[in-house]
Amino acid sequence: LHSMCSSADTSEMLYCSAYITAIVESLTAVGKEPLTHQYGICPVGPIGTAATVQAFINWAQRHPKQGSLMRYSGVAWALQARWPCH
Repeated sequence: LHSMCSSADTSEMLYCSAYITAIVESLTAVGKEPLTHQYGICPVGPIGTAATVQAFINWAQRHPKQGSLMRYSGVAWALQARWPCH
């Protein structure tokens, strides 16, 4: 996923953006529920697609050993690091 998100190819970037956007919506909903709060994300306001993609790219570059994770896990960890629930 990191290579797709870093690609100049429009279709790969579109896939990356859509994939991450779906996870953002899911984790934001999870973050609002008291029983699952710790597993979600808690942005204080709207976050744009570019910001979420960049958060994932930055996280992936800082954690190259995590490259074998399932895509969902890597994106979730990246988003939780950037927009944690406290």
